Amino acid sequence: MAESVSNTTGRELNMGRDSSWLIGADIIAVFLALIGQIVLTRSLATEDYGIFIIALDIFATAFLIIDLGLPTILTRDGAKSVDNIWPAIWRIYRIQAVCMVPFVVIALIGITTFVEDWKLLMPLLFTCMIVALAHIFSYAPRSGLRAAGYASIEAWTKVIERLVSMAGYLTLFYFGSTSVEAYALAFLLGAVLGLISSLMFAYNFL
Repeated sequence: MAESVSNTTGRELNMGRDSSWLIGADIIAVFLALIGQIVLTRSLATEDYGIFIIALDIFATAFLIIDLGLPTILTRDGAKSVDNIWPAIWRIYRIQAVCMVPFVVIALIGITTFVEDWKLLMPLLFTCMIVALAHIFSYAPRSGLRAAGYASIEAWTKVIERLVSMAGYLTLFYFGSTSVEAYALAFLLGAVLGLISSLMFAYNFL
């Protein structure tokens, strides 16, 4: 697995090294996510936990199509022209922003139609929506870093995201919080910082 391929101005691509970083980051992220689920189940009422997870899944599913496969194309073609990756990230964002609007409307209509007491749940639902969007928008810069040979940096952005969320969960758990909105905000903080770190690293390296 030591096969390597040179790109134009980025770091040398190495399948063994890059995959090791990404696999390691995924293992850490899954482990931290498991701990997070344990904290949530111990801290939140069954109904609150269920609503939180369902809301995250609804928005993640509804917004998945916004991805449009563009980050995958960026990973494939970016290595051939590293200088064009950063402008391509913003072109992807413009396309995704246009496609996002109808799905946000559909998701909100579905929630107001099928979810009882949606007005009381709106802060939680809005937070989950932003979490899903932050995850979707982090794909492009992370794919750009990977295409340019900086899979290790991409891996760190994933770990940063999970560590921040987990730190928030554990802090709330330590103080005995049972507010589902507070835990959702902790998850949001991790997602947003993951996105920001991805963009910052992409800007600095690309």
